[in-house]
Amino acid sequence: MLSSLTIGLISAACIFGGALLGLLLQGLLPQHHLRDNSKDTVKVVAGTIATLSALVLGLLVGLAKNPSSTIALVSAGVTSAAPAVASVNAAASAAAVELEMRQFRKNR
Repeated sequence: MLSSLTIGLISAACIFGGALLGLLLQGLLPQHHLRDNSKDTVKVVAGTIATLSALVLGLLVGLAKNPSSTIALVSAGVTSAAPAVASVNAAASAAAVELEMRQFRKNR
């Protein structure tokens, strides 16, 4: 069984390796992938992922902080945060579509 330190080090190594791979692959991208609208789309997606990660971590810490609330939620029938995550994901998708439409209208 892996210790928490080992898991943390493996995670850090994977993140660092992914960043290095991204830096290496950036030079191989065609120029049309480096335009402003592509960069804006990547920023929106990164923001969505960061928001969802913060939501999940916040729920995790909140439930771990007060175990009795976990029991109350389960007894009330709330067993997952999927509806909240789905609504955040839908809002982020709508924002990405709006951003793309603005870019399209501006370039037209």
